[in-house]
Amino acid sequence: MPQAQVFDDWQACDGFVKDVDTALLALALSSLVSLLLLVFVERIKLLFYQSAENAYEAATDFNPNDKSKYLQTRNLTKTYSGNVEAVKGISFDVNSNKEILGLLGANGAGKSSTFNMVTMQIKRTSGDVFIFNQSIHDIKYLSDVNITAQADILWPYLSIKEHCQIIALISGQPKFERRFAELAKLLELDAEYKVAAILSGGNRRKLCTALTLLTVPKLAYFDEPTVGLDPVARRNLLNLIKRSNASVLFTTHRLDEAEYLCSRVAIMQLGKILFDGNIEDIKIQTQEGTKGLILVKHPSIDLIEKFKYLQLDHADVDQSLFKIAAGAAALSQIFKDLLDLKNQGQIEDFSYFEPSLHHAFVALSGSSKAAADPKAE
Repeated sequence: MPQAQVFDDWQACDGFVKDVDTALLALALSSLVSLLLLVFVERIKLLFYQSAENAYEAATDFNPNDKSKYLQTRNLTKTYSGNVEAVKGISFDVNSNKEILGLLGANGAGKSSTFNMVTMQIKRTSGDVFIFNQSIHDIKYLSDVNITAQADILWPYLSIKEHCQIIALISGQPKFERRFAELAKLLELDAEYKVAAILSGGNRRKLCTALTLLTVPKLAYFDEPTVGLDPVARRNLLNLIKRSNASVLFTTHRLDEAEYLCSRVAIMQLGKILFDGNIEDIKIQTQEGTKGLILVKHPSIDLIEKFKYLQLDHADVDQSLFKIAAGAAALSQIFKDLLDLKNQGQIEDFSYFEPSLHHAFVALSGSSKAAADPKAE
């Protein structure tokens, strides 16, 4: 090959290398600029959220140093991918006076997302959570707080007693035998030598509850702890929580449990809190002017036409639920009238009961849906 041709080939190669170097430099510079822009935008967003939170706290006289509250949430939101807003700026507290707050809501209400944000199982989109007057942004470690999650978080090859021993040692309470024996008796736990892998679903839930209450926490979280339990075991577990001396955030789909256990309820729907207060207040709010409820099976006549004090609340194929107006006759007279109809074969049977949390929940949720959707029936 002639020397001149070799020289020409080398120049072409050198020019190519110079073009690649320029391209790499431009790529590096553009990446750096993009990174700086991203950091700037995120900083602006952070400042915006902080200013919004500060404004909200100022408007609601929020005091993060309030010693009367073990748990405080402020303007809590959660948005999932696809711009699905599951929780929409809610705020609630759990007081330090052994209060048991029931967080209630139908599927999709945002209850689980809220519980998981408060217990730091998922990240918040915005808002803040304070535990013992500390923002969870600043918490390095936590003590006096325990949780029974929805899933049974257990070591499969450790025994019931070994689970309790480990939790006691981690919590700095090595002398756990007396407390363990007390919980095992109250909860009717399985034999202490049995490993978690062979326990029934009900016994796993009992063990999770025992681990939560073993170290006598100040604040406890329970996410549907009675799932899989028989009625007797469920009542024993609820009684134990009630006597635990802990302030509690409790979630359940069973409204009878909430009515029995909770001193206060927060009812969620569509990511917002519809009601936050004691159970008697929500009954009064939703059943105002109602003396009681009568369930009538297979009525063959128009009871509202016959008894002016009855108001139809709900009707199914074979039974109807009536409200008794507050100014109605004495209950003894109402029962006598209905018993006469039963003896005449005009109704099959009837039963009386006072309004419960279930009826209040249905009434509140139904009125909220109607307000949100004027076309809803």
